[in-house]
Amino acid sequence: MTISTKATGAAITEAQVSSVSRWLRRGVTALVLAGGLAAGTLVATPAATAATSTAAAGTYDNGSAAIRTKGTWTTQTSSSAEGGTLAVLNAKGEATLTFTGSSASWLTRRSPYSGIADVYVDGKKKASVDLYAATTTYRVEGYRVTGLNGKTHTLRIVRTGKKNVRSTGSGIVLDAVNVSGPAAPAAPSGLQVSATRTGASLTWTASPQRDVTAYRVYRSAGSEDTLVATTAKPGFVNDGLGAGRYSYSVSAVDAVGNVSPRSAAVTFTVAADQDSPLRYADCPSATVSVKTAGQLQSALASAGPGTVVRLAPGRYRSVLVDGVHGTPASPVWLCGSRAAVVDGGSASASGGVKIVGSSDVVVAGFTVTGSQKGVSVLSSDSVTVADLLVQDIGQEGVHFKNDTTSSTLVGTVIDHTGLETGQYGEGVYVGTDKNNWCLYNDCKPDATNDIRLLDNTISRTAAEPIEVKEGTNGGLVSGNTIFGAGTAPAPWGGRLIAVKGHGLVVTGNVGHDSGDSGVQILSKGAGYGTDNIVYANTFDGVLTGFGVRVNDGALDNVVGCDNVVAKSAHAVTNQTCQR
Repeated sequence: MTISTKATGAAITEAQVSSVSRWLRRGVTALVLAGGLAAGTLVATPAATAATSTAAAGTYDNGSAAIRTKGTWTTQTSSSAEGGTLAVLNAKGEATLTFTGSSASWLTRRSPYSGIADVYVDGKKKASVDLYAATTTYRVEGYRVTGLNGKTHTLRIVRTGKKNVRSTGSGIVLDAVNVSGPAAPAAPSGLQVSATRTGASLTWTASPQRDVTAYRVYRSAGSEDTLVATTAKPGFVNDGLGAGRYSYSVSAVDAVGNVSPRSAAVTFTVAADQDSPLRYADCPSATVSVKTAGQLQSALASAGPGTVVRLAPGRYRSVLVDGVHGTPASPVWLCGSRAAVVDGGSASASGGVKIVGSSDVVVAGFTVTGSQKGVSVLSSDSVTVADLLVQDIGQEGVHFKNDTTSSTLVGTVIDHTGLETGQYGEGVYVGTDKNNWCLYNDCKPDATNDIRLLDNTISRTAAEPIEVKEGTNGGLVSGNTIFGAGTAPAPWGGRLIAVKGHGLVVTGNVGHDSGDSGVQILSKGAGYGTDNIVYANTFDGVLTGFGVRVNDGALDNVVGCDNVVAKSAHAVTNQTCQR
């Protein structure tokens, strides 16, 4: 029997000694007098707990009956620990697990106040493990033994009382012990697949075998079989899929690397996008033909569903489409060939095309030049800007803003922007900088959402060729050809596509000479720069950064491994890519 006090120098009273005999008759073999408790109070801890049986494959928490302990182990609760608890030993003692298997690992906690433990396997010392760390971390693997023969073995963890010179304590921690058997786990079951916005969402049933530590997700398409991901928990979203038929299966992996057979496969089909935007070639026969600015504005003032206004070749100082509404089946059209030129006269002039408070309008074909802003779409819905030539502009080429939604820029050539103010010389600008929300959007985020930028050609922009601002949600940037040569360096340039919004898909673009990175995703406040998907883009020429750079704080973005950087000296991305 051992009798001790937790407070140095505390005397054992006669009453306490008298009570010892009562504890002895009850079979207690270790007594601890807790300093600071009421007189005569004893805290009793058995000197050892006996394991009930030999442990098979599985996870054994610190309180398991399979683990035999000696000494005074105290239990602490923590949501970060395996099973929610830890066992802490601050005095002489040890813990032993007898098991059958091919591997066992001791899970512990490292901290600024932890000491050193000796680890024995089958009676032989294997390691002295220093549990000191400058910061506290949980579920750390203190020691792992592998390559065992699957017969009966013992893992013993002993507190040495020693510590790292930087540690403030010498205690050790037992969180749990994982045991893996020689056989591979069973194949996962219950695999199901459903559609997401750009791919497949997979779920399956968690393995009942507690030594399973990971799952491998496989995707097959034709003769190609790809390990897409390894996950710690059931469930995975495979974003960035092109049109086609895919087959998925999943295997389980245990703590020693044994891999199960694959699950039953599930199939998933991604249909080709049938939502083609309206183009200049689709412009119907004119219901109104105009040759002068006055005729143009008069035609727009009276336009309704099905109106087709065609611009004759010639020069028009500006175009204002204000409060014009078509319908999805019968939009309002404003069409003209490239010989119809909207020309404000200088890069600081107030010309250009301005579309305000309108819906289901198509503007297509003609030229916009010589104005401070090229095309501006404000507070509108379902506007299509198609096949224009926008060139020699003082600030941004095309701007969607002020809560404009579900609108498209397609097949447009944008060249030479920022002639007046390089800082504002984006080729295409979506949304509003948060510093200007109070100036332009009633102090609310500019929710310019679901904007599609498709198959445009952009060159010689003083700022980013494409920038999608914080506050925006959704949208697609696809099939654009972007030239960075002649674009200003950072901070106004140096990247071809800047993404600061939420839920954008960037795919199939070809970028030349970015000067830094092809796509950069940036966080500009909570919820922005998040949940974007960037896949199957190609970048070549001058590239000093990454194909896709994800800045700190930009969360839950997916970068496909199928993005291509032509120069092998530069990495595709600075984060783990998804296959």
